[in-house]
Amino acid sequence: MDEAEIGQLEFRLSVKGAEDVTFTHRIEMLARDEWGGLAEMDNILAAFVSPNQPFVARILKDAARLLEAAGHSGSLDGYQSGDPLRVWMLAGAIWSAATGLGLTYAVPPASFERLGQKIRDPERIASEGLATCLDGTLLLAAAYEAAGLNTAVLFSHGHAWVGVWLFQKDFGRLVEPDVVTVRKALVAREFVALETTLLTKRPAIGFEEAVQAGRDHLSEAREAEFIQAVDINRARAARIRPLASHRIQEAVTTEDIAATPAALPRPLDLGLLPGELADETPSTALGRIERWQRKLLDLSLANRLLNFRETRGAVAMICPDISGTEDRLANGETFRLLALKDENAVSGRDLSADEARRIELDLARDALARGQIAVPLTSRDMTNRLTELYRKARSDMAEGGTNTLFLAVGFLRWKRSEGDSGSYRAPLPVLTKRGHYWAPKGGQSCVPIDRLPRSPSLSGCSSDPSPRSPLR
Repeated sequence: MDEAEIGQLEFRLSVKGAEDVTFTHRIEMLARDEWGGLAEMDNILAAFVSPNQPFVARILKDAARLLEAAGHSGSLDGYQSGDPLRVWMLAGAIWSAATGLGLTYAVPPASFERLGQKIRDPERIASEGLATCLDGTLLLAAAYEAAGLNTAVLFSHGHAWVGVWLFQKDFGRLVEPDVVTVRKALVAREFVALETTLLTKRPAIGFEEAVQAGRDHLSEAREAEFIQAVDINRARAARIRPLASHRIQEAVTTEDIAATPAALPRPLDLGLLPGELADETPSTALGRIERWQRKLLDLSLANRLLNFRETRGAVAMICPDISGTEDRLANGETFRLLALKDENAVSGRDLSADEARRIELDLARDALARGQIAVPLTSRDMTNRLTELYRKARSDMAEGGTNTLFLAVGFLRWKRSEGDSGSYRAPLPVLTKRGHYWAPKGGQSCVPIDRLPRSPSLSGCSSDPSPRSPLR
């Protein structure tokens, strides 16, 4: 059918010597190119990924030409090389070829991710030149699958985009609802996500920019928008095959490209952290021991003790006297937390940022003298965060026997290399044995915290200039 219709199922039970019983049930019959949405048909989305259609072959041929023009092999060899850098270039070439199709963005129906929509297959995209975010996502997923790569379709509220694995892996399940699992694969450089609406931009957008935009959708600040990922490779393992095309196939020319394709991406830098390197089977006993250590210790940027980010899983505190407070805690003294936002000390007043900070710092100093530590949150927000921290810490201890609750007195800013433009923050947790509380000071050896300058800012011990990073 070309359009959806309402039909009726009729069930009739006949028993000899008894009156027939009839039951009817109304049913919506969808058009053959209509997907019913995540609410009803999330597990068969892979049926709409069509890697064997001629238009997909055109994209792959254009990608091979781009690779050869740049001095790379034009083979569409998937994971055969065993090199994630080769997979990166192959995925980037397919993206570049797709940007040369001259597609125009089409607005999807409201709530399409939940209720579904009619999907343009690759041949219809070729003839119309139009694509919604889901159309472009499934087109790229088909091209990547045809090139031998594993893909996933990612959904957030009102949006869909595609992801491709740089290693021959998948999520291990057909539907992955946990955004943290997806983000860990991103941070480990095993998986990249692409913002597919950028296929319709002029001039053409490069692969790296599409990767950054796709990654932003999975950031901690936007994780509430994430719905789920549908793993196409796992769907194929579950025997969910592409829908058959009943059109008469026409020859698709590959001579003309409607737009100038984007340049190929730069070679991928897999980084310097051991946790981000491809795992190779060691040949020596020492190599095996080092690999065990890497597997036991998460040394990738997914580890928040190496790369801390502000989330609801942390409670910031303003503590004017770090070393004195640490001594009081070590002596067994307890503190109450003061919700600074509820004090309304600076609200409704025409104050500069420096004046507002000075007032809050005075309040924090006064609170500390009364056995309270100021928290720059409302009472409700603070209570919710503390409750979540308490529950998670208890759960982690009960399930894994590991304490995941830390009190940090600052942050160490660090870079992976001297020329790295970005920096990361590693929290400096307070250890449990009194007299052995250490913090880095510049490039020198460690010194006891109580010998560091007593300052409202922890810049002296954490290299973090933020005046609100003291006690966390």
